[in-house]
Amino acid sequence: MQRTLYPLDSETRSKIRSTQILTSIPQIVSELVQNSLDANASQINVGVDIVEWECWVYDDGTGISKKDMAILAKGPMEGRYGSSKAYEINSLNQLSTFGFRGEALASAADICCLEISSRTKAAGETWSVIVKGGKSLHYGPAIRWRRDTAGSVVSVRDVFYNLPVRRRVHPSASKSLEIIKRDLQCFSLVFPHVSFTLEDAAKDQSNHSRGKVLSIPRTTSSLEAFRSTFGKPLAELL
Repeated sequence: MQRTLYPLDSETRSKIRSTQILTSIPQIVSELVQNSLDANASQINVGVDIVEWECWVYDDGTGISKKDMAILAKGPMEGRYGSSKAYEINSLNQLSTFGFRGEALASAADICCLEISSRTKAAGETWSVIVKGGKSLHYGPAIRWRRDTAGSVVSVRDVFYNLPVRRRVHPSASKSLEIIKRDLQCFSLVFPHVSFTLEDAAKDQSNHSRGKVLSIPRTTSSLEAFRSTFGKPLAELL
């Protein structure tokens, strides 16, 4: 029997695309860290709780203006492809940033609960947006993650809550942490002027978190960053 082709509705198309862009918590963290680096952050703190399907990235970058937050508050259907890094086809050949498609945050808003709290240097308060499953839940002054200085906190909760199959095939907590640690170490070699920390917020049987599992201080060169991360003996072999 011949089957008839039907066009997918816009919501289904958006969700399918989001699951191809963000495939795991380590991938989400990597995308968020790249956004922080593009915002000229000098300090990036990452927290993850793989058991609770949660992660967050704190930075001291330039922040997101209230006007731009309004675009993010529209959710993935309208907010996708909003970018501060590429405006027309000719600018693609001159990019010096990681992101430019406006995909990462819009995709996160499709498959989890995304909360962004940000403040620019010129702003008088921290502004926040919360989107879950493509629906805007809050847009206004920050409910939590209030800041005194410029920068952003992007929190992602209930990752893949609407994709149970993706949760079943997700890397284990230990494997995910190792991937995130490796990615941060790689970032530190390319951006030695940026400090990175990683906190494992998952609770053990005594209801205590492991706390900070990685700390990479800012240095003056990639060689110094390599020495700080991998040790002097290995650095001397370079």
